[in-house]
Amino acid sequence: MGLLDFLKNTFNPKDPQDKQYLKYEEEYVTFNKKELEKRQKERRAIELQWNLNRNFLEGNQYCDINLVSGRVEQIEKFYDFEERGVYNQIAPIYETRLAKLKKVKPIPFVRPATSESNDLMTAKTSTYVERGLEHKQQMEEKRAQMTAWAEICGGCFLKHVWNPNAGRLIGELDGQSVYEGDIEKIVVPFFEVFPKNNYVRMDTMKDIMHVRAYSVDDIFDIWGVEVKGRKIDVYTLEHTNVGTGSQYMINSSYRIIPTQIDESEYVVEYTCLPCKKFPNGIVIITAGDKLLEAKEFTYNVGEDGKPGLNWEMQACIDNPGRFWPESVITRLIPIQRAYNAVRNRKQIALNRKALGVLDIEDDGTVDIEQLEEEGLPPGKILVRGRGTRAAQFLRDGGGLNDFDIEIKQLEHEFERISGVSAFSSSSLVPTGVESGAAMEKIREMDDSRLSLTAENINHAAIQSFKIDLRMYKQFATGKRLLRYVGENNDVMLMEWEASDLQTEDIIVEKEDALSQTPTQRKMMAIQLMQYGLLRPDVDPTLRSRMLEIFELGNWEDADNVETLHKSRAMRENKLLEQGQFPMPDEIDDHQIHIDEHTRFMLDIKFEQIKAERPDIAYNCYEHLNMHKAIQAQQAQQVMMMQMMASGKAPQIPQGQPEQKKLEAPVNELETA
Repeated sequence: MGLLDFLKNTFNPKDPQDKQYLKYEEEYVTFNKKELEKRQKERRAIELQWNLNRNFLEGNQYCDINLVSGRVEQIEKFYDFEERGVYNQIAPIYETRLAKLKKVKPIPFVRPATSESNDLMTAKTSTYVERGLEHKQQMEEKRAQMTAWAEICGGCFLKHVWNPNAGRLIGELDGQSVYEGDIEKIVVPFFEVFPKNNYVRMDTMKDIMHVRAYSVDDIFDIWGVEVKGRKIDVYTLEHTNVGTGSQYMINSSYRIIPTQIDESEYVVEYTCLPCKKFPNGIVIITAGDKLLEAKEFTYNVGEDGKPGLNWEMQACIDNPGRFWPESVITRLIPIQRAYNAVRNRKQIALNRKALGVLDIEDDGTVDIEQLEEEGLPPGKILVRGRGTRAAQFLRDGGGLNDFDIEIKQLEHEFERISGVSAFSSSSLVPTGVESGAAMEKIREMDDSRLSLTAENINHAAIQSFKIDLRMYKQFATGKRLLRYVGENNDVMLMEWEASDLQTEDIIVEKEDALSQTPTQRKMMAIQLMQYGLLRPDVDPTLRSRMLEIFELGNWEDADNVETLHKSRAMRENKLLEQGQFPMPDEIDDHQIHIDEHTRFMLDIKFEQIKAERPDIAYNCYEHLNMHKAIQAQQAQQVMMMQMMASGKAPQIPQGQPEQKKLEAPVNELETA
C-alpha cells in the first residue's frame, strides 16, 4: 500500500475513529522528509538570492551565486594592486525605506453591514476586539520585523495559531489549569517556508510546509516527545577570508554563512487543506525520526467559513506569476557592483596620478626590489651609470571627469529604483531647487514610489484582521471581557461573544504617516484656524468630524456632555439586553436617553427579544417610560418656576388627572 493510499485510508471520513497515528509513525516521518527534500531542491536558487541580498546588505559585496556548488562564494582578486573598496549604497537605502515604512501602522476598522443599531454595535465590537488583539500581540513591533524581512527577501509571513493555554484563567479540571484560549501571531521568515509550487499565488495555495529549528528541550516542553538532538545548520555572520581594500590597506567584511548549533532538531509541519486525497485536511508535525503530532485541519478562516490557510504574506514588490515576491535589494545589486567598480577604478587612477609609474632604464646599477619597496621618498638618491637615461615618470594625460559622470548616473539609478532620493535619506536639496513647493514635490515623488510597498503592508494587515476575527468566531466560547480605550480616551469594559463579531468588511481606518510629517500636521492645524473651522460658532459636530478626518484628534468629545449622555444611554441598552434594570439618574439628559432607547427598540434585534424574552422587552418599555415621566415632570417644574417669576400664581385645576403613562403592548408582552 502506497503512502497516499495509507493517508487516504487513515483519514477516510467513513470511519473517522480509525486514526492510528503512532502505528504509522514511520510513514508520516518518511512522507515529511521526502516532501521537504523535494521542495528544498525546487527552492534552492531562490534561497541563494536571499543569502546574496543579506551579504550585500552587510557589506560583503565581492561574492556571487555558484549554481554548481549551491552556495554564495567569494570572488578572488585578479591583481594585487586591484582596489576592492566597498561603497555600500544599499545599507542606507534599506535603512531609509525601513524608517519610512515603519510609519505605516494599520489600524483595523470594521464597517457595519447596515445602519441598524445591531449591526453598528457588532461592527464596533469587532473593531475593538481586533484592536485589543493587536495590542496584546505587540503587532507594531512584529510588523516592523516583517517589514525588515520583506525588504531583504521580498516578503515575510505571519502565522496565526489558536493557543488553548493563552488568555484568562477560567478554572481547573483534573488538577490542570484551564484557560479561555487566545490567538497567537508568529513572524515567519521566508527561509522557513516551503510551498508546493513556486509559481502560484498565495491565495490559491492548498498546502504548505513550515520548518523551524528547535532545541530538544523545547520540543519536549511543547509536544511531550523526546527527540535525539544533533547539530543542525543555521545562518550567522563571519569574517570573509577574501580581503577588501587594496594592496596598501587590507580590510575584511562580514558574510552570511551556515553554521551549526548542538542539541537541536528541525520541526517540520506539513499542512494541507481539505481535498480529494484528504477530505478533512491534514497536519503532520515531525522532528527527526519522531512523529510529534498528526491531526485533521481545523482552521475555518477562509471566505464564508470555509477552511483556509492561517497564513498572511506581506510583500515588498509583487512578482506576478510567482509565489515569492521580489526585494528592492535584488534590483539594486547589479547597480551596486557597477558602482563599486567605477569608484575603485577611479581610486586606481588617483593612485597612478599620486604615486606615478616610474620609467627606469635597466643598466644593472638600480636596485629594483628596493625601489619597489621604498618608492621615491623625498631626498631619495638614484644612482645611474654613465651615459644612461635618467629615470622619469610616465605622463598620465587622462582626466577623472568620465568617472565622475558615471558615478552621478549610477547614483541616479539608485534613487530611481529604490524610491529613496538624497533628499529623503540625507535631506540634500537638489541643485537649483529653492522654493518650498518644489521641495514638497520632490518629497511627494519619493513617497509615491514607496506607496506600493505601503499598500502591500495594509493589504496584508486586512487579511490578518479577517483571519483573527474568523478564528475568534470559530474557537471563542462563552462570554469574554475586553478592556479597551474609547473615543474619549476613557478605559471601558466590553462583554462579547463569538456571535457578536463580523468578519468580512474590514478596512484600514487611518492613513499612514508616509504622506504627512509632524511639521505638516502643525501647518494643517494653523490653516484650519485661519479658515475659521475652530471658531465657537461652527457646528461642534462638523468641527469634531473634520478634526477626525485630518487625524488631529477628537479632543472636543472629551468635554462634549451630549456625547457622554449618549454613551451612558448605550450602556443602559446593553444592561437591559442582559436582563438588568438600570434606574434613570437625575443628571441624565432624558431627551438623549429617550432617543437612544427608542433607536434601540426600533431595531430588528429588539423584535427578536420581544418574541424570545418578553420580560426583557417589558423592562425596556418601563425604563423608557420612566425617562419620559421624569422629563414631563421637569418640564412642568420649569413652567411653574417661570410663572412664579413673572408674578403669576400657578393654577392647577382641582382633580387634574395624573399624566398618562405609556404602557407596553399587552398583546405582545404578556404572552409568556
